Amino acid sequence: MKQFKAYYLPYQIVRGPVSATVHRTGNSRVYHCLGYMEGTAVSTSSQLDNLVLNGIEPFDWSAARPFEYGYITGHNVKLSDLSDAQTNCRIMDECEQDFLPEAEKVTRTSGVNLAMETGEISATSALLPVYFIKCGRLTAVMNGQTGRIAASKKRKKKSSRGSSNR
Repeated sequence: MKQFKAYYLPYQIVRGPVSATVHRTGNSRVYHCLGYMEGTAVSTSSQLDNLVLNGIEPFDWSAARPFEYGYITGHNVKLSDLSDAQTNCRIMDECEQDFLPEAEKVTRTSGVNLAMETGEISATSALLPVYFIKCGRLTAVMNGQTGRIAASKKRKKKSSRGSSNR
């Protein structure tokens, strides 16, 4: 536990309507889904793997407090380093991750493609407590509110263009 580094990480808390057009692979049928993002936390830091950070969600919004500088005094804080376009891509990726299991359930197949769209969404900046360890290819993160832990290990992956790190 002493090796965990504590940080407040930058997030956007997103709310608003989303929709998806779902295409089944090998089938001409098209499905349309509607939904609403309610307090989806999207990391706006490129310094940690977003998939690992998603593993420690959800955050406990009932324990969230309005920002006061006293909360971060003496703590490490990472600043947002993603452009608006990169943040919007992450929002769409997270929408797709939320919609995909339900689309696969309804269509009874894992062979689906989603085309996501958002309506008028609102995003609020937040600093959320996260602990992490990076040791070689291993990254482990812990939600500072709930204690939920997630980890990933970068692996070397062969591709058609040669090998690359993943």
